[in-house]
Order: sequence, then structure tokens, then C-alpha cells
Amino acid sequence: VRGAARRGDHAAVLRLAVAEVNRARVAGEPDGQVAALTAMARVALACHDLAHAGVLARTALEVAAGSGEPRLEQGPRDVLAAVARRDRD
Repeated sequence: VRGAARRGDHAAVLRLAVAEVNRARVAGEPDGQVAALTAMARVALACHDLAHAGVLARTALEVAAGSGEPRLEQGPRDVLAAVARRDRD
């Protein structure tokens, strides 16, 4: 996902992230879910879809908060902060 994101290949990021969310949900791996949801939120942010970016980031934050691992919350919080900044612009 990171390589596709660096290349700016949004379609590949979304395709890979959706597959990862599904795999991580089945496996019960919140870190995979959070990473993939955050990647999708970053794509939405890059495409100026603030509402969708916010929904994805909040979903990622909920999964992170439920995991009991505070370190997982940083990525979704960063996206939510970016959404708030751009929303004011």
C-alpha cells in the first residue's frame, strides 16, 4: 500500500487497502484494519473528499481505540486533523 501511495496510484491503494481491511477483520488484527482504513482516508483527503476522509479516519480511530493499543490512534488522528485544517480553508 505504501509503495502505491508513494507513486500516487490511488486506485491501487484503494484496491490493496480494501483487501487488507477484509483480511484483517477476519483475522482479528486491528493494526491491519487501522492501517488500511487510514490509507483509504489519506486517498480521500488527497482527492479533496473531506467528508469521506473523515468517516474513514473516524472508523479507523474507533478500531484503534477498541484495540487497547494507543499507538494505533496516531494515523487516524493525523488525518482528522488534516481534514479539520482543510475544512477551514
